[in-house]
Amino acid sequence: KVAAVIDEMPLSLEDKYLFCI
Repeated sequence: KVAAVIDEMPLSLEDKYLFCI
């Protein structure tokens, strides 16, 4: 669920990985 929200938001790849961890 979180991944989908982050994917929709304009964040950098680093931010995405940080949220995934």
